[in-house]
Amino acid sequence: MLSRRLLWRERDGRLIEPHWGGAVDRIQFPIQFCDVLFALQVMAELGRIGDPRCADALALLESKRLPDGGFPLEDRNARTSATIASRCSFADWGPAGTRRSNPLVSLLALGVLQAARRSAPGA
Repeated sequence: MLSRRLLWRERDGRLIEPHWGGAVDRIQFPIQFCDVLFALQVMAELGRIGDPRCADALALLESKRLPDGGFPLEDRNARTSATIASRCSFADWGPAGTRRSNPLVSLLALGVLQAARRSAPGA
């Protein structure tokens, strides 16, 4: 993943386009596939978030910060349902859309950014 700067092709530098999941440059939730937030969460958990090859993904995530300081749930990928069904959840995962902060996504994104700050040289 690091040789590809997490989400970009080595060959031409364009964003990867998996045949499953959604667009990697959009925050997906509650089911997380290979998107910018999930890739950075993995790097933070591995202790590799400070690697310079994470910088582009961190900049992409930071660019999604909303004026209120939160982050959006850009692609909701599970419906709320009272019955068991494919790609459904009993939980309400909060607001979705590119202009509204989602508290759960914001918590995850801010955690990733805090881990990146802690791992920065001189931190």
